[in-house]
Amino acid sequence: MSVEEPVTELEAAQALTPEEESTLRKAILESGWDQGCFLTDDEAGLAVAPREWIEGCADRSKSEDIGDGADPHPHGLPHADPSADEGWIVITQRCDLLRELRREPLVELARCRLVKGDPLGEAGKNSPRFLLVHRDGKKGWIADLRERIFVPKTRIRDWPPPKQALTDDAGSRADFAMRLGRRYSRKPLPTRYVETVQRPLKEIIEADFVSETAPFTDWLLLDRPGDMPQLIVLIHDDANFNAAEDTAHKILSALEEKFAEHAGTEIIVRRRSEIYLAEFLDAYPVDLYEITQTALVKAKKAEALGEDPPGGAGHSKPSV
Repeated sequence: MSVEEPVTELEAAQALTPEEESTLRKAILESGWDQGCFLTDDEAGLAVAPREWIEGCADRSKSEDIGDGADPHPHGLPHADPSADEGWIVITQRCDLLRELRREPLVELARCRLVKGDPLGEAGKNSPRFLLVHRDGKKGWIADLRERIFVPKTRIRDWPPPKQALTDDAGSRADFAMRLGRRYSRKPLPTRYVETVQRPLKEIIEADFVSETAPFTDWLLLDRPGDMPQLIVLIHDDANFNAAEDTAHKILSALEEKFAEHAGTEIIVRRRSEIYLAEFLDAYPVDLYEITQTALVKAKKAEALGEDPPGGAGHSKPSV
């Protein structure tokens, strides 16, 4: 009597009928699996070799269409705190989670953990490595893009109901996706702007404007051939817009006064949720993270002492 060899996870996926695959994809659609959902280490399971799965599923038959195009979760699932201090967060987009196995057989995960202090502050700023998932006072969950794995999409059948770890805010979720893409699309600031823009800005801000820049999350530079560059300052959505705009223009005035070649440079202020994706991707990031992080620390100390955060450091109500 012959003993059958155990079926591997890939072989089981290859053996799925088109109808069974459609059932899997419908379950993903209806349950709400999406970018930002949290998994514990045990739930995620071991990573697999992407090429083996991509090649192993490439010749699968086309599965049936799912649904009528209507998404039962058009705004995503509501936020739920992760069930562990460390685990994984789904970074695959929902549209790819719903695609056929022959095109997208895997789910990409990034390490997610509960932190406080500097890592949380960095994730809330312009870090290309750490993304803010959800903040809860002085602690919060971040995604660490330096640690990523792939797991088979077929495992979703055995996963518990999805828990959406991202904050209940469309702007925050869009910002997460935008920064995730920026991990690979950010452009290095040309040397000419390092010398003529980044260093002068650091010098001016460190001298006179550190506290006032606490609500600033990003400095972006749009290169405009034949014209002066445009600086875009992004601020926290709940920051005092008028105060931030006033600070930005004071910094620009100081820049023009000290460096005459900057006369005519334009600066605009936008809330993080209001930046256009095309602008964000086209712009060069100006690295002022260390300064803004220092400003955030000072703002937190002022808040702890019962003083007003300088420049409406992410805590004041938006001004109209």
